[in-house]
Amino acid sequence: MTKLIELRLSKIRYTGDSIGDDIRVEVDCLNHSLDLNKSIKSGSTAAIDIAIGQFFTDESSLALPVSLKVIERDAVWNDVGAAEERFVVDTTKTGAQSFTSRVTVEETRPYKTKKKAIFELTFEARVT
Repeated sequence: MTKLIELRLSKIRYTGDSIGDDIRVEVDCLNHSLDLNKSIKSGSTAAIDIAIGQFFTDESSLALPVSLKVIERDAVWNDVGAAEERFVVDTTKTGAQSFTSRVTVEETRPYKTKKKAIFELTFEARVT
């Protein structure tokens, strides 16, 4: 029986050093993408709940390759971090399955100290 899997970005958590609050998140998964601009301060969590894409399968699991990029937008120096993930969704279970990825963004300004921010992105795959 064919199953429908919907992948959603459910929340973003910003920890580590503060590098700014004008954030852009780019997510790509099997020819589906999400580009999101969000204002978020260091030490906080933002609820998002936005769909990235829908996928169909007849298999008992589906591996979703996900490319992530987090950009702290600035007039002069954009700070960028990226990650590659592979979320395996168990399609025998209905309901939501959570996956978390961490993206580290290092400051690119020419300072002696390089601040590092950590963005924890939580995804939810819903199987129906």
